Amino acid sequence: MHTKEYQPKCAGLTFRWISEPDDSPTAGWNKGLRMARGDIIGIINSDDFYSQDALKQVAECFRKDSRCEIVYGDVNCVDEGNATVSIKRTKSHINFAALKDGNKLMEPAVFMKKQVLEKIGFFDENFRYANDYEYWVRAAKNGIVFKHVPAVLANFRVLPTARSSGMKPELFSECLVIQWKYYSVGRHFAESFAHSVALYSQLSGVSLSNSFQIIYSDFMRKSGLCASKQMDNYMRRCWERILLRDAIYNVYKNRSEALKTAFHVLVHQPSAFLSEDGLIFFCRLVTTKDFYSSIKRGVKSLKGSKEPKNFF
Repeated sequence: MHTKEYQPKCAGLTFRWISEPDDSPTAGWNKGLRMARGDIIGIINSDDFYSQDALKQVAECFRKDSRCEIVYGDVNCVDEGNATVSIKRTKSHINFAALKDGNKLMEPAVFMKKQVLEKIGFFDENFRYANDYEYWVRAAKNGIVFKHVPAVLANFRVLPTARSSGMKPELFSECLVIQWKYYSVGRHFAESFAHSVALYSQLSGVSLSNSFQIIYSDFMRKSGLCASKQMDNYMRRCWERILLRDAIYNVYKNRSEALKTAFHVLVHQPSAFLSEDGLIFFCRLVTTKDFYSSIKRGVKSLKGSKEPKNFF
């Protein structure tokens, strides 16, 4: 182990640097958290960095509202040259229900009181890619109070090799395991599963069927679930939802193929059309691409800067 003590020229600030192998990134986080001595804790990876005055804003937020236990803000996504790629605006209100369909927080812009660790423990080392999402869900379920700072607190480096890259199917399967664990099975889970398979297919370039098999296999392995007739029937329903997503995606590219796929879904699972996906399909079917794009922009402006996840 290589350990050094550094004394930066910043008055009153000390830090400890350790470089050694860890069992996983999550294990490394927990190792650092166990060493933490302060009352407020933040986690930031080596290629990310805080915005100017971020720590001051966080301290002020905790000072003004003694009830809040986790403070979070927005994130500036940058490339290797520090040029802004996008700005991720986070929801102004986070609770257990708000996290049901996925992670709404970006870890570099999240700070928590040390008492949160005392209440709910450390990060779950069973999760390598979605460890932060599991922790926020667990925190919210246990009544931890979240508070939003409407400002960019951190800069997140966007790299294809990053653990959080959408090219990694494990990120999707781990998020699904978390949703299964905390929110149980149901229509909402089927929608999340369909979204994950469709998105991974688009990002990686693999076919929908291969994407489904990859994510399904990893989900079953990580969740510890056993194959059963009930599970097979449920996953068949998920597959029909995935096909509906594919029909949505193809309406403006190959209308006849989209209609063929949609008819297949209508025959095998008509209830799939009684959903947001069904509404999106019919909207795309009866509008031009330009008109539909204007609808998307309108919905996006109403919901904030983050685009609704179900729009292709």
